Amino acid sequence: MRTNFLENANCNPNRRGPPLGRLWPRVTACEPALAPAILGVNSCTDQDLVVADSMLRSRLELVSVASDGNEQLAYFCIYMADQATWLEPESGCIQQIEAYDIGLINSEVPLRTVSTAGTRHLSVFLPRALVLARLPWADDVCSRRLSLDHGTRGAAQSLIAALRASIELDHFDAVVPCLVQTLLALLSTVGSDTGPLKPPRVVTIRQKQVAQCIKRHFSDPGLTVATIAAELKVSARYLQRICEGGASPGEQLRQFRLRMAAERLRNSLWRERSISEVCYSCGFSSSSHFSTEFRRFYGITPREYRS
Repeated sequence: MRTNFLENANCNPNRRGPPLGRLWPRVTACEPALAPAILGVNSCTDQDLVVADSMLRSRLELVSVASDGNEQLAYFCIYMADQATWLEPESGCIQQIEAYDIGLINSEVPLRTVSTAGTRHLSVFLPRALVLARLPWADDVCSRRLSLDHGTRGAAQSLIAALRASIELDHFDAVVPCLVQTLLALLSTVGSDTGPLKPPRVVTIRQKQVAQCIKRHFSDPGLTVATIAAELKVSARYLQRICEGGASPGEQLRQFRLRMAAERLRNSLWRERSISEVCYSCGFSSSSHFSTEFRRFYGITPREYRS
């Protein structure tokens, strides 16, 4: 049977937000089931961002087909439930999402979901572009269990509680985008039980982002691993981890500055500039420190390199 409980979520005039069926892909229940009780739903007026709180009144097994990009919007759903749930993608590898762990669903991927009676879900429906801007690896870990350590679990639970409480706020539009960005920033640091810290492709993306950030800002003497992490909206510890096996972010920054300095020392356009000017233009704050680092890296002094 075709379920319509999401389409009817706003039948109660006290509910706010668009019909959730506009976001959800074509969904079929595998057996007769009671429609979940929609405890609250709200959305931002200027973007397709919906928060829904629901309680299952019976066991619910749903099969969804991929969105065709016409009738429904392509989105990610981040959800947390107070009881275990199960996700089964087309691969047939069933994933159990433990209570209070976070599940990530992609509307463009066929999926079977199973939840038991009495399960309460907090679901956050987000446009794909918004999620991928913060979590470029999202497609690779959909329908998997994202493991949370003790600290991250507590922070995630607090954010979910805040999102649930925000549903009835009159200033929902002002509060929820900030909470969502904080949740995405938190998820950018977690791993998956089904693989390494992040899939190799994701690690490569992050490594390229580090290199691009260094290239843009190397001349700024205030650029550090901490400021690189802040620009990429991840932790400094996370940057260190993705660079394991190669040069650390700090070492990459040092080497890039030295290579740029060497290039300028040999560049005819910089011939009339002093070595100190070259030093400061490449982000070094001390000419003596620059000379020491340059000699350690190239084996000769900047003056000898230029001659």
